[in-house]
Amino acid sequence: MTRNMEIEASQIYQGFLEQIAASPLSTRNALRVEIDFPAISPLQWLSGQGGNARYYWRNRERNIEMAGIGESDIVIPETEIDAPGTLINRIRSRMAGSSQNLRYYGGFRFHTGKVPNGRWHDFKAYRFVLPLLELCHVEDRYTLACNLTAGHDRQSVMRTLRDVSFRANANSNGLPAFSRRSDLPSPEGWERLVNDGLSAIASNTLEKVVLARQSTFQATHPIDPVALTQRLAVDAQGAYLFCFEPASSRAFLGASPECLFKRDNNAIYSEALAGTRPRGDTDGAERAFEQELLQNAKENREHQYVVEEICRVLRRFCTHIDKPEAPKIMKLSRCQHLHTPITGALRQGADDALLLEALHPTPAVGGVPQKNAVRWILENEPFERGIYAAPVGWVSADAAEFSVAIRSGLVREDRLTLYSGAGIIAGARPEDEWRELDAKLASFLAAIMKEA
Repeated sequence: MTRNMEIEASQIYQGFLEQIAASPLSTRNALRVEIDFPAISPLQWLSGQGGNARYYWRNRERNIEMAGIGESDIVIPETEIDAPGTLINRIRSRMAGSSQNLRYYGGFRFHTGKVPNGRWHDFKAYRFVLPLLELCHVEDRYTLACNLTAGHDRQSVMRTLRDVSFRANANSNGLPAFSRRSDLPSPEGWERLVNDGLSAIASNTLEKVVLARQSTFQATHPIDPVALTQRLAVDAQGAYLFCFEPASSRAFLGASPECLFKRDNNAIYSEALAGTRPRGDTDGAERAFEQELLQNAKENREHQYVVEEICRVLRRFCTHIDKPEAPKIMKLSRCQHLHTPITGALRQGADDALLLEALHPTPAVGGVPQKNAVRWILENEPFERGIYAAPVGWVSADAAEFSVAIRSGLVREDRLTLYSGAGIIAGARPEDEWRELDAKLASFLAAIMKEA
């Protein structure tokens, strides 16, 4: 951000504050005050905002980006067994009659009915937020918006907004050193876990189960999750990028390549993303990995489980669906996957709540049959997944988009815990699947090991 841009943004912002101070609060609905704004990086701006809750979302195409501070409204479960349908209904009721362009951002826990352990005790079955202040970049337009709700104390809101800075953050991108990696399960524990999964498959209890690992790193001092997100952004080709930081002591962030679903009115998009190989160091190695992935029977069988299940679910809600006959390759910065896009037209009444409950978890993060696999994971994995591999995204009045929170991590003060998973089917080998876990974490590992 140049000095002239800082001055221009600050001057426009002062006028914006006057507009907010003069805006009447509705007694029922959220009011959105929105203006056009200079083209400054939302993520860079967010890195300079201390002392507030911070939220960030960028889609895979990089044409929708939101950086938000503060919390205008929060939707959390009223009971531990609240389902996604309850969430969606509550959000939509709060949006009724409100300003356009409102979006609630957030995510779910993977196992929604389970009481979380200490690592995840601050995270509910779901948590969605309407940020107080948003800097948005949509296509070629930059906007600044303030979302006001009836419960706000105007003086408190104005104090928060007056602390907002448009100066470049001199400490941007700074991270501590990381060391003392510990994996759960360990390599030996992973071998036992995979073999137990293979035994369940051999006994016909399961056809496929997706097993995960958590890798925890100790840092020399507290981790700035937005700075880590900035590092991830450099290497996040073809991935959703998100960071939810409700408090300075904790945050959940990631760079996920996988879309659970994207809905715009009655048009829906979903996809199968399963089967992995690394990128090659040379053109020849790249072609060899690609052909190996396309021709590998185990990887294609694993991928087909995901395709068939998503198509089965969408046929319940769509007048028709379309997909290609065979998967293609999705190339990311450090790995590549088999990919099948699936589109459809939704029937009337097929809302986001029904889609969430039916699609999550897909066989790419749970297994087949779904209920058996999820129960097996809950009973056998040695840690609580929390938000890992669950839906994260946003909901608006007439659209929604959810990524699957893979390639993700939990920041708790000076500790970073990264999560990755691998699909286990008959013929899987524990050592191969362990290497796949490391390949999926390559972008995160590059970010935290990079020199500041």
